[in-house]
Amino acid sequence: MPLELLALRNGRLYAEGELLPVTIATLAARATERNRSLHADGFYSMEYPENFSADVYPYAHASFTFGTQVAKVLVDIETGQVKVEELVAVHDAGRVINPQGAIGQLEGGCIMGIGYALLEEMIVEHGKTISLDFETYLIPTIQEATRIKAKIIEIPEPFGPYGAKGLGESPLTPTAPAIHNAVRDALGLSLNRIPITPSVCWQRLGLPGRLNP
Repeated sequence: MPLELLALRNGRLYAEGELLPVTIATLAARATERNRSLHADGFYSMEYPENFSADVYPYAHASFTFGTQVAKVLVDIETGQVKVEELVAVHDAGRVINPQGAIGQLEGGCIMGIGYALLEEMIVEHGKTISLDFETYLIPTIQEATRIKAKIIEIPEPFGPYGAKGLGESPLTPTAPAIHNAVRDALGLSLNRIPITPSVCWQRLGLPGRLNP
């Protein structure tokens, strides 16, 4: 069926306006079984209110940051180990007030994202948390840091202080998806979960290993 005849609304699939007897969960499961990728586009536009009362700060909710990242990875198919060889991160921070601090924030977010993508696994077995310390719940160190090409794009935000935007959490957001996409490209397989531990790679490659729940 042509894509232009299909639509997703409220978690259900429609064809030419008629509800189909299939849920999004079923659709995703079938796509995974056939090693097919899913793609969706969305658009949101928020109007800036023109008038505010005197006791309302008008700007915080109206400023959005944007960024994108691309990862280069090396996957050892014998051990299942994934190494991030390089990250390219380009983010819009509005007018940058402290350039060195902004780049440091961007690099730090990328390294945190590496931990989220590859290391930080909360293991729970039979209702009991197994990851109780930094020996069992791993976080990135300087050894996991990689080459990062960080670039800030300055598009001044009229509703931000001096034209600045936030750069707190936004550098962390794209890192794990970028690494996952790179691993998927390397293996030709979608892993469908993070962190991408060696056992996850072993399972998807059909090699012996243990996959924690």
